[in-house]
Amino acid sequence: MNENIIKKQRIVVNKPMEKTCDICGKSCSLYSFSSHIKHIHKLTSDEYALKYGDFRQPKRSPTTRNIKQLICQLCNINIPSVGMFTHLRDTHKMTADAYSKQYGEYRPSKIRQLEYGERLKITSEENKEICVICKMEFASPNLLGFHIRNEHAITKKDYILKHIFNGIKPSCKCGCQGKVRTMSYYPYKMDYISGHNSDGYNNSMYGKHHTLESKKKMSIKAIERINRGIGKTTDTEPELKFKAILDKFGIEYVHPYSVDLGMRIASEDFYIKDIDLLVEIDGEYWHPSKIENMNLRLLPNVISDMQRIGIDNMIHIRSLELDKYEQLTSKEEVYNYLLKNGIRNNSNELGYKQVIISKEYFEYCLKEKGNSYLKDNIWLLLKFIRAFQVELPRPELEENLEEVIDKINKTDIGRIYDEETKEFSNNISTVGHNYLKHYFGSYWKSKFSGNLSPVEAWLDDKVMKEVIEYRIGCNNSGEVYDFSLHQLVRGLSARRVTVSFFKPLLAFAIYLTYIGEKKSPVVLDPCCGFGGRLLGFKSAYPSGKYIGCEPNIETYNELLGLVNMAGWKDVEIYNCKFEDFEDKNEYDLIFTSIPYYDIEIYSNNIGYKSFEEWRGTFIKAIERYNGKNCYINIPEELRKKLGWENIVSRISSNRSHFDKKNGQKKEAIVKI
Repeated sequence: MNENIIKKQRIVVNKPMEKTCDICGKSCSLYSFSSHIKHIHKLTSDEYALKYGDFRQPKRSPTTRNIKQLICQLCNINIPSVGMFTHLRDTHKMTADAYSKQYGEYRPSKIRQLEYGERLKITSEENKEICVICKMEFASPNLLGFHIRNEHAITKKDYILKHIFNGIKPSCKCGCQGKVRTMSYYPYKMDYISGHNSDGYNNSMYGKHHTLESKKKMSIKAIERINRGIGKTTDTEPELKFKAILDKFGIEYVHPYSVDLGMRIASEDFYIKDIDLLVEIDGEYWHPSKIENMNLRLLPNVISDMQRIGIDNMIHIRSLELDKYEQLTSKEEVYNYLLKNGIRNNSNELGYKQVIISKEYFEYCLKEKGNSYLKDNIWLLLKFIRAFQVELPRPELEENLEEVIDKINKTDIGRIYDEETKEFSNNISTVGHNYLKHYFGSYWKSKFSGNLSPVEAWLDDKVMKEVIEYRIGCNNSGEVYDFSLHQLVRGLSARRVTVSFFKPLLAFAIYLTYIGEKKSPVVLDPCCGFGGRLLGFKSAYPSGKYIGCEPNIETYNELLGLVNMAGWKDVEIYNCKFEDFEDKNEYDLIFTSIPYYDIEIYSNNIGYKSFEEWRGTFIKAIERYNGKNCYINIPEELRKKLGWENIVSRISSNRSHFDKKNGQKKEAIVKI
C-alpha cells in the first residue's frame, strides 16, 4: 500500500471532562454521566439539571453537507470530497468533468442525479410523477417535490393548489361545501371531511355522537398513552420544578393522576395523598389568568380548566408562583402554603362584552389560513360557550335610569318627527334599551311564530353554529366581529330571533306630538309590552298618569318592578287581556303598538285560536274607543286586513337583513 495513504494513529488531545455527581459524589466521564444518573439515581437529565445545574454542553448545529473521503486516482492521495475540485485544478490542471469521464463520477450531487435517472428507467409509467409545469418525469413524489422547490421556487402545497386544482380548493363530496384536506402525494386530496363519508363507506358514526361511556373509555385510553410516554415525552419545566420541590422534602405524590370528571376521565398533574389534594400546574401561556384576546389553540385548555371546577380537592398553581414554593423550608410549610395560597376553582366568569377572541385574529386567520380553517373550529367555539355560558346571558347593566330620563328629555323631537311628511323616524338613539333589556327577562323568552325564542336558540347547537359562523367572518358580507357574549346575542338579533322593541325615545316623541304641553295627562296603553312606552311617557310627563294592560304575568311583574325602581307615581297596570279591562277613566290619549295576532308569541302567551277570534275580542275592545283620541301603531298588512284607513302618520325604519324590499320600512299610525 502506498505510504501516502497510510493513516497515522489518532492522538487524542481533548479528553472528556470529569463530572462529580452531586447526589453520590462519584466522579464520572461526561460521556457516561447521563447513563449514571439514569440507572443509579432514576432521574432524567432534565430533572438532575433542574435540581443541581446543567452539565451538558450546548448542542451544535448539525451539518447538512455530505462529505466523503476519496482517493485521487492520479496520485493516490486521500482527499475529502469537498476539496477534490480544488485539488484537481491546482495539482493536476484538470476539471471535475474531465476527471469524472476518465475515472468515474465522485460528486455526491451528480451521483444522486445518476441514481435518479436509473430509478426512472425501471419505474413503470403509472408510477411516474410528472411535473405539470415543465412536463419532466420523476421516480417518486419526493423527487418531484425537490424539483418543484428548487426549479420552480414554490412549495408543494402551492403547486398542488395552483396547478393541480387550478386555484380552487376541493370540497367535500357529501355536498356540505366544506373544504377537504390536501395532501402532498396523489390523489392530492381527501374525498371527504372526517365523518362525512357515510354514503357508500359504511360510516356508522355519521350524524351521531359518542355516548358518555364511550367518551370515558377514549379518555382512559388517551391517559394510558400519556403514561406510557406516547405523545408526551417529557414533563414541562414548571412540572419538573414542582416535582423537585416535593422530592426535596420527601413528599409522596402520584404524577400524573387520573380523576373522573363525570363527562370524561382527566389526567391531573399531581396528587398528594397526605393532604388529599390534587395540584394542577398552570403555565402562563396555555392557561391564561384572564380569558381575553385568546386564540383557537388555547380554547381546549381553558375549556378543560372550566370542567375541573367541580373538583373540591383541587388547587391550581400559576407557574410564576413556583419561586415562592422554592423558598419554603419544610414539608409542613409546603402543605400549609398549598392549602392557603393554592387557587381553588380556577374559573373565569365572562363579562358580557369581554373580547374572548378579537376580530383581528379572525381576519388574520381568514387571510392566512382561509375560510375553511375557521369553519373547522366552529365546534370548538360552541364547546367553549357550552362550558362557560350555559344559559342565554342578559346584557350587563350599563345605563342609569335617571340619566336615561335626562337624555330623553334633552332630545329635540323635531329631529324625530317631521311635521310636513307626518313621519316619525325610528332610526334614532336606543337610549333606555340596555336598561330595559337587562331587567325584562320575558323579552328574551318571547319569539316570532315558528321561530325559537332567544333563550331557546341559545341552547340549540344548529342555530348557534350558524350565528358563530357568520360573526367570525365566514359569510358573504365581509363582516367580522369579536367573539364575545355581546356579539353572539347581537347575532341572534340579526337572525331575527328577538321580537320587536318599542324605543322609549320614539314613544316620548309620539306622546309629546299628540298630547302637547299638558302637564298631567292620562293615557291608556292596551298592551304595555316591555316598558318602552311607559318609560317614554313618564320621561315626557313625570306627573302624568299611565294606565295599561299586560296579560303576560312575567312581563306584568317586571313592569311593576320598573315602576318601583323608578319611584313613579300614578301608574296603574292590570294583569289581564285588554278585552277584559274594566274601563272607568277618561283619557287624553290612547296609544299602543300591536303586532299581528299570531306573529309574536310571548313567554307565557295567552293566545287566540284564530284571526277571527282575535278580531272579535281584542280588536273589538280597541274599536270601542272610536273617536276618543285613540291612535294605534300597526303593521301595514294587518292595517289593510282590518280595513283601518285613517292614517295620521307613519313610523319609518331601516329594514333588517332578512327584508329584501327596497327603501325604508314604514308602519302606519292609525286614528280609530
